[in-house]
Amino acid sequence: MRTSSQSCPRPACRLRAEMKLQPAKRVPLLTFSQDDFVTEAAPLLRALAKLSEVELFADDAAFIAATAAAPVAVQGGLRLALYVEVDVAAESARLAKEIARLEGEIARNIYDALHLIVEIPR
Repeated sequence: MRTSSQSCPRPACRLRAEMKLQPAKRVPLLTFSQDDFVTEAAPLLRALAKLSEVELFADDAAFIAATAAAPVAVQGGLRLALYVEVDVAAESARLAKEIARLEGEIARNIYDALHLIVEIPR
């Protein structure tokens, strides 16, 4: 059983879950903060959140530019983002397939609902 000190830090875990990352996949954490917390906690963050590295940005504009296409978690004055390369063509194909699946499901549900309302024999 894990204790709270052994579990993944919440903002990093939320980002991992939101991005549907495999638990074993190690990715870089991009951070921006006005205090020294991240610098001091980087080794612990790397271990608990299964990160390949922790990169601290010195200014807000550089962090925003580096995380333009990534979800960002905000915890007080601390901002975190996981850097993951996305294959745009593969992701577009996956989304098109998911859209087609959902459209089919919607069509089936509408068909079933109409039969219930009108009581048309099948």
